[in-house]
Order: sequence, then structure tokens, then C-alpha cells
Amino acid sequence: MTRHSIAFAATVCVGLATLAMDQVALDGLDAVDGAGSAIEAEVISVVPSGAAAAPAPAQPEPRASGEDLRPEGGLHVLVTHAGQPLGGAEVRAYLRHRAEVLRGEPQWMLAGIAATGADGVASVAAPAGTYLVTARSSLLAPAHAAVVRPAGEARTTVTVALVEPVAVAGRVLARGDGEPVPLASLALCRTGMDLLGAVPMPAEECARAIADTWGRFSISVAPGRYALEAAAVGFHGAHLAVTAPAALDVRLAAGAVVEGFVLQPDGAPAGGAEVVLTGGDEAVSATAGSSGGFAAEVEAGTYTVTARRGRVAGAWPSPVTVAAGGRARDLVIRLGAAAAIGGLVTAADGTPLPGAAVAVSSPGATGELAHAESDAAGRFAVEALAAGTYQVTVAADGWSPASRTGIALLGGERVEIAIA
Repeated sequence: MTRHSIAFAATVCVGLATLAMDQVALDGLDAVDGAGSAIEAEVISVVPSGAAAAPAPAQPEPRASGEDLRPEGGLHVLVTHAGQPLGGAEVRAYLRHRAEVLRGEPQWMLAGIAATGADGVASVAAPAGTYLVTARSSLLAPAHAAVVRPAGEARTTVTVALVEPVAVAGRVLARGDGEPVPLASLALCRTGMDLLGAVPMPAEECARAIADTWGRFSISVAPGRYALEAAAVGFHGAHLAVTAPAALDVRLAAGAVVEGFVLQPDGAPAGGAEVVLTGGDEAVSATAGSSGGFAAEVEAGTYTVTARRGRVAGAWPSPVTVAAGGRARDLVIRLGAAAAIGGLVTAADGTPLPGAAVAVSSPGATGELAHAESDAAGRFAVEALAAGTYQVTVAADGWSPASRTGIALLGGERVEIAIA
């Protein structure tokens, strides 16, 4: 892989600290309206070193495949087994679409379901876009493929090969004493598809299992790379990368609880606010109820606690430390004017770089507070950040990660980052 150097520049634009801060769209990086000043920050040059079941969406009924039923345009999916067409397989096509930046992650929309005919082909009417195509058939492991359907193309063909399943199996144990954790829930989600990058699979496409009373589990999947998530009452969840087939022990740490309330700027309960805790191996999130109350189960440790709702955000003023089995109570976070980070990612010749990952975190803490991905024009935006100090890391294929720490933001400020 060709090595590049990254120029990492940041410009801080200070806008009026109003609660009605202009929203930053994914495809635009206009300056925040209002009087303000611009502060040029230093430029850092970096030289690369090298290269729990969720509810399923509403689903249309499967339909048999046949020449008289197939649309002229759309996805034509060939499902095979052992190199031969496979009839009677169920095919699902998910269209990737970009959700509001506040949600952080791209979302999926079920475009359609179809059944393969005797020729192994199923068709789904589909507009242009990036798709995840899945296929499943009795006694075989579900399989997945990612495909881009170009605008103007009459028919986009993709082949999905089904194989015999292999097992990801093992035990769920308590970290420390090694005792079995009964009835733990596990989810295994496919990763490693280059076209999708770090985009998570639709939740309903993850394989799931419940550990028995001895903590034992087994999940049948196709060979490949997966993200394994395990959770149990009284324990902090674990997240592991595994390659199927695999035999492993999953160890869960005793859980702790952080709880409190989120208030709107006027003091009213901020029901529906998202609360994010960073400091552990992974960021932990919780949603405030109608009374503004929230409770998050975490591993023992020290955490930064932030909250956001719509265009306002806030943070608990100091790190929160909680012991195993302990509880941190009565945190009250009042939301105010939010900060935002946006920018443009380009190659050295000015060509936009889509798919670059931008992560925002608290300095010295693991786990992301928020992240975004550059779009087809190389633009990105992360909104609804609480006033505070942040670290920003940007990575793209062929480039080593570039990061900047100590980015201090007041309510209403916006940082624009350019990488070339």
C-alpha cells in the first residue's frame, strides 16, 4: 500500500452561544451564523507507518422468483450452494442510508424480501445506493454480500454463496473467580466486508444465543470475521472480535451503575436525551426516560458523562469513579448550547476521500463520544457535543491515523478539520 503523509489542520469558529445553534448538515460546512472570530490552530503533520435481540423491521412478504415477476431494474441476486443455483432461499436487501448525525451511525432500511426460483435467482426493486444482501436456507449458514448499485444501471447482479455452518462456541465466565455466568445473552454480527468498512450490520441479521446454566453457548454461522457481544444481569457487557470457527471463553466483569437526571435548558426533564459514558473499553450509552432519569450499567472505573438531545448538549463537570458493584447517584446534567465538529477529507490532489472515519473522544479516555464518516464529497459533521475538551482522530484507507488533543470548546463553538 502506498504510504502518505497527512496534514491535519483545525480552525475554530466561534459563533453566538445561542440555544438555537444552526444545524450542520452532512453535505455542508457553512460557518455558524452570528458575530464571532476565527482562531487559527497549529498544523500537525503526521507520517503514516503503513498500511440482546433487536426488533426486526416491518417486512414485505417473500414472493416467488420468475421471469414474469422480476422487475427490469433493481438487484438480481444469484444464490448458490456448492457452486450450483439454490432454489427456495430467502433473500433480503438492505439499503444503507445516512441517519441524522446526532445518532452517530449509519442506518439500514429493508428494501425488500424475495425468494429464489429454481434458477437460484431472486430480484428486488432497488434504487441506486449501497446495499447489504443476505441469503438464508434451511440447514445452511446465512451469508452476506455488499454491493453498490450505480445510478442509471438497469440491473445490478450479485452472487451470494451459502455454505455449511461452523460454530463459535465456548463459555461465559465471571472475570476474577471464573464462575459460570448463566443465561448470558450473546450476539454475533458479521464484520470485515470492505465495502461497508466499520458500518454495523442490521441488528436482525446478527446470530444470537443464550448461555445455559453452566455458561455454555454455541452459535452456528458461516466462516468469517465477527463481532461478539455478551451481556448478563449484574455484569458489564463484553465486546470481542472473533473469526469463525472459534472456541473461546468470554469473561464478564462485575457491573456498576451510574445514574442521574438530564434537564433541558429551562430545567424541564429532558426525556429521550442520549447519555454517553466514556472511560471503559467501549463507550456506554443510555436513554433518559420521560422524567429525565437515566441509569447506565458500566464496568468499575472512571468515566466522563455527557448528554445530548436535539441541538443541545451538556456534561457532568468532573470524572465519575464507581467501584465494582457500586453505584454513582444523583448526577444532574443541564443541557445548553452545543458545539459541533465538521470538515472535509481530501487526497493530496484535492480529490474527496469518502469513507474516512472521524472519532471524537475525551482526552485520555477510551471509547468514542461520537463519530462520523465522510460522504461521497469527503464531508463529515458531528453535532451536539457538550462544551468541554476533546480529542479528534481521523483515519482513511492508505493513511495512518491523525489526532489532535486539547480541543477546548465552549457552547456554540464549531471546529472545522481539513485533511489533505
